[in-house]
Amino acid sequence: MFSIRNHIHIERHGSSHGFIIVFLVLLSLLLMFKQLATDRYYSCIVADTFTYTGWAWQFKEALMEGISYPRWMPRNFWGYGGPTFILYPPLAFYITSLYSAFTDSLILAMNLTKLTSLSLSTIGMYFLAREFYSQRAALFAAVLYIVLPYHLMQYYVLGGFASTVSFMWFAPLLLFTHRCLSGKGYRNLAFAGLCYGGLVVTHPINAYMFTFVLGIFVIAIAAARRRVLDVLILPSVMLTGFLVVAAYTVPLLTERNLLKLDTFITEGSGYAFSDYFILPHIVNNASGNPFWSFYYQSFVTHTLLLCLMILIISLLITVSKRGAGNGNDLVFSLFLTLSVLSIFLLFGVSSFIWEGIPYFRYIQFPVRWLHITIFTVPMLFASCLDRLESGAAARYILTVAGFLLCCGVFDYRIVKGACSFTEQELLPVRTIDCSIEHMPRGVDPDLLDKAADPEASRVLLKGIGIADIVKWGSAERIVNLKAQDKLVVRFRTFNYPGWTARLDGSPSEIRTEAGTTAILVDAPAGEHRLELVFQDTPARRVGKMISLVGIIAVLSLIIATQFRKET
Repeated sequence: MFSIRNHIHIERHGSSHGFIIVFLVLLSLLLMFKQLATDRYYSCIVADTFTYTGWAWQFKEALMEGISYPRWMPRNFWGYGGPTFILYPPLAFYITSLYSAFTDSLILAMNLTKLTSLSLSTIGMYFLAREFYSQRAALFAAVLYIVLPYHLMQYYVLGGFASTVSFMWFAPLLLFTHRCLSGKGYRNLAFAGLCYGGLVVTHPINAYMFTFVLGIFVIAIAAARRRVLDVLILPSVMLTGFLVVAAYTVPLLTERNLLKLDTFITEGSGYAFSDYFILPHIVNNASGNPFWSFYYQSFVTHTLLLCLMILIISLLITVSKRGAGNGNDLVFSLFLTLSVLSIFLLFGVSSFIWEGIPYFRYIQFPVRWLHITIFTVPMLFASCLDRLESGAAARYILTVAGFLLCCGVFDYRIVKGACSFTEQELLPVRTIDCSIEHMPRGVDPDLLDKAADPEASRVLLKGIGIADIVKWGSAERIVNLKAQDKLVVRFRTFNYPGWTARLDGSPSEIRTEAGTTAILVDAPAGEHRLELVFQDTPARRVGKMISLVGIIAVLSLIIATQFRKET
C-alpha cells in the first residue's frame, strides 16, 4: 500500500512540474514576443550586433560546406578572415544554425536561441529553488528571475549574444552539484560536468566568474556538513567539463599566444576593468566610452534596485521565525554572501581583487557581476517566501505582488524603449572589425589594404600571369593559374597555423607577407592548380579526440547508472 501511494504521489508531483514548465515557457514566449514577431535583432550596441550576426551567418555557411567545427571566419578583418572560433566559444552559434535550418531568417534563429536560453534558465531556477524550498516558493523565484529588469535588459538592450545564452547553465550546474554533495551518485556528477562544459563552450568569461560561485557553494556545504572530502567534487566537475569540451579548450590554451588577447585588458584599449566601476569618482577614473556614459545611470539604477531587494528580503527573513535553525539557513546565508560579494565587485574598493586574482582582469566589465546578482536574488526570494508561507497570508501576497509589480514597471520601459536593427540592415554580412583580440599576432592593421574591395583583391599576382578563382570557401580556396614566368601568389588571407597549400596536388611552402601576414605561395611558369586548405593542427585533433572520449565516457556513466537504478 505504501509503495502504491508513494507512486501516486510521485506521478502527481511530476504532473505539477509539467504544468509549471509549460507556464514558464509561455511566460518566456510572452517576454520575447516582440523579438519573435519581427525580423529585428534587439541591441543598443552597434558593433556587437553586426559582429554577432556576421559570425552567425559565416558559421552557418561553414557548416553548410561540411565543416563540422568552423573556426575560420573568412569575411572578418576586411576579408583577410580570422581564427575567431579558436578564441570564441561555438555552442550558441551551433544552436542558431540548427534553428536556421527551419526558418529562412537568421535573425529569427538568433532570437529563438535567446528564447531557448531564457526558458531553460528559468526552468532551471525553478528546479534549483525546489531542491531546497516549497514548490510555490520555487515557482515565484523562477518568475522573479525571468522578470528581473536587469535580466530582461540582457536580452533586449545589451546585446551580448553568447553571454545571455550561457545563463541557461547556471542553475542546473548548481542543482546537479548539490545532488553530488548529497550523495546521489556519479550520474549527477556526470550531469554537472556536462553543464560546466556547456557553460565553458558557451561563454568562457561567464564560466570563469561562475566557477567562483560553484567553488563557494561546494566549500560552504562541505564545511557545514563536516565532510571535507566533498570539496573534491569541485575539481571533479571541472575536469569532467573540460574533458567534454576539449575540442574548444585545448586549441584555446595552446594557441592563445598567437592572438592579440592583451587587447582585452590593456589600459587605454577601452576594455580595462578600472574604467567601468560604479561610482568612478571614488577611484578617480571613468571610461570615456559613449555606451558607458549613456547607460551609466541605468546600471546604477539596476544596482540600487537589486540592493533594495536584498535588503527587503533580509529584513523579512529576520522578522520571520519559521524555518529558523533548519538546513535552509545555510542556503540563505550562502546566496546572501554571493549577492553581497557580486555587488562589492562593482565598486572601485574591490580593485585589489581585480588586480590580485589571476585572469580576473579578463572579466573586463565589473557590471558583469550583476549576472551573478540576478541569479542569487531569486534564491533569496524563495527562502523568504518559504518562511512566510505559514504566516500571515497578506504579508505573503504583498511581498510577491510588490516585487513582481516593481519588476513589471521596469520591464515595460525596457521592452518599449529597446533599440533594434532589421535583418535588411544586418544582412548581407557587414563585419565591424573592432574585435582585434581575434586578430593573429603580428598583423599591423595600419598596413592592411582596408579600402580595397575584398572580393576583387582575393588573389593578387606578382609576375605575368592569370589567376582564375574556382572556389573561395570558408576553409578552402582553389585557384587555376596560367603563368608565363615564375609567380608569387598573394591570398587575401592571414597566415595562421592550419593553412596548408598544395600545387598540382603536391604540398607547397607558404610564406608570410611582412606586416600584413598575408599568405604568399610561389608558383613556376605554366598552368597549375593551387589549393589552400585550413586544416586541424595536432592540438585541434587531440582536443577533438579528448572530447570524443570524454563524451562517450560521460554518456556511458549516465546510461550505466540509470540501468543499475532500473534493475
